[in-house]
Formats: sequence, structure tokens, C-alpha cells
Amino acid sequence: ACPACRDRDEFRPHCAALGVCARDAEPDYVEAGTVRTAERFCCAPGCASPRGPAYDATGVPSTRRRDVSAWRLVSCESCGGQSVPVGCARLDAGEPKWRCDDCGPLA
Repeated sequence: ACPACRDRDEFRPHCAALGVCARDAEPDYVEAGTVRTAERFCCAPGCASPRGPAYDATGVPSTRRRDVSAWRLVSCESCGGQSVPVGCARLDAGEPKWRCDDCGPLA
């Protein structure tokens, strides 16, 4: 399926027209269970998260003493394949939107 829109009907014929073989199966590492595909972590070089790149403060309530909103992970708006904390990417905490380097900057 297309990594951006998950459309199989148009994506597979388009790949074939370009000479790319797109299998109609899960990748081997998913079938073998050797990787957790739902795992998200910071992909920013030199992650500044106080608890490391795997820390996600989404759903963690902030208190008067500690604001953790900067450490909510935000996935790429286009592909969803990479994530970054609001604080590492210096995003607007109110409405964080981000695209990875592979997908290019937000328009």
C-alpha cells in the first residue's frame, strides 16, 4: 500500500509501471515478530528529551510543577514513519505539525 495514503488499488499498478515490485504481504521482520512496528521514538539527532528518545509524554498530564507537553511525540504528518518530540523540533505546542526530512518541509 502507499505509505502516505495506504491506497493499494492505485499504488501497486503505479509501482509496476515504474518497474518496482511491491509485495502484497507484510515485511519479513513483521511476520517474524522481531520488531514492534507501533513503537515510536525521537528521530532527531541529539534528542533533548530528559528521559531519552523513546519517551512519549502523550497522555501524561502536566502539573503545576512540571510541564511535559514539550515531550509529546508527533509523527510525520505525511508518512507517519518518523516521530519527534515537540521540544526537539521546536514546534508550536498548541497545534504541533511536523514532516520528516524524507517528506520535506510543511507547505
